[in-house]
Amino acid sequence: VTPLLMRLGTWTYQVVHAFTGAPNVLSGVNATLRVTLTPSGVPNGGETLSLSDAYVDPWTPMVWTYGNISRVCPDMGTARVCDLAELPFSYNTPLSLYVQFLPTVTTLGPLNANMTLDAFSFRSLQIPTGIVVYGYLAPVTIPSQRLPLLSSPLQTTPQIAPANVVAPGALVTLHYVLRSSATSLGAETLSVPSDKVEGGVYFGTTGVQADATACD
Repeated sequence: VTPLLMRLGTWTYQVVHAFTGAPNVLSGVNATLRVTLTPSGVPNGGETLSLSDAYVDPWTPMVWTYGNISRVCPDMGTARVCDLAELPFSYNTPLSLYVQFLPTVTTLGPLNANMTLDAFSFRSLQIPTGIVVYGYLAPVTIPSQRLPLLSSPLQTTPQIAPANVVAPGALVTLHYVLRSSATSLGAETLSVPSDKVEGGVYFGTTGVQADATACD
């Protein structure tokens, strides 16, 4: 009896980060990857590229583009699945496409996300995205003992006249409301140049001087 053997095709790949600051992407900003795929044979259908929903913002489409072709990767319940069957894959010939998605905004640090490439009669391939997500803090400054109020970077900048005035020797208290784009991971610091300070700097969350902690 002659055993029935099936030879599975394989892929090679290259991923290039097509966004500014790569591999670092700011939380809330789309990441675009140029993915180059080279098959060891001609696929006969079933070509898909998928990414787990755990790494993709649920409200933002994941899209792939090849030349003038652009398609949304539908959410199949557990992953975004890009149907690549219409692409002209050829034996041992590199083909490049672009994949764009928004990493989940609650994620910070290395995304640790792999895309999965599948096709009929081909071995499944894991393709690392290699993305690192950075968060940001958007402070709203609410100063006390200062006239007039400082402008907020989250609001329209007012014309300030006269300039901010502080009496010499007066203690200045600044109230910051910090809005983060994602959950922080630790090592949060707020620093003030030493040559701008006379005496100590203190911080607290109650606004009561007796509850404040000295900064190093």
